[in-house]
Amino acid sequence: MSLYPKVILIGDATTQKSFGQHNNINSWGAALSHRLTRKCDVYNRGFSGYNTHMTKQILPELITKGISLEVAVVVIFLGSNDAILEECSPKQHVPVLEYKANLKEMAQYLLTVSILREKIILITPPPLDEEKWEKECTAKAIISILRAVPKYLLEVTPSIDEARIPSLPSILTVCSGHKQHQAFR
Repeated sequence: MSLYPKVILIGDATTQKSFGQHNNINSWGAALSHRLTRKCDVYNRGFSGYNTHMTKQILPELITKGISLEVAVVVIFLGSNDAILEECSPKQHVPVLEYKANLKEMAQYLLTVSILREKIILITPPPLDEEKWEKECTAKAIISILRAVPKYLLEVTPSIDEARIPSLPSILTVCSGHKQHQAFR
């Protein structure tokens, strides 16, 4: 058994790269780990390119019943790859209703291995700065592929609420007050 409780971050590239820095500011995983120093061990289980379907398949390898007593919280932060337009990346795209079902199944799995409901946090897809993203896409000659993110947020948030799983609607939290925020109300 570990000396400190475990905080397990599960997700895609947003989680995998969350222990780095951007413009000399710690990313969210690094900031969380720093905040929890000597209180919890923070484990990064982010997999670049993964969607909810892929992550659901490996979840039993990441979290087993044997570690449930050591877990302080499990954070699932997925949706960016699911929301990629199907014509741009059929392997990563997951239809919004399947995305919703996958999140529910992952939460249900965690409950079956004795992770308490209040120890599960689902974070909705991150916000997208359309102007910055379009410039980056143009510079790299790629197609903008994330326009569906708000639809995934709006579809999933009510289902998370129904399951009584704590959630952080990242796009609304981060974008509140931003001019594009009006599109998500």
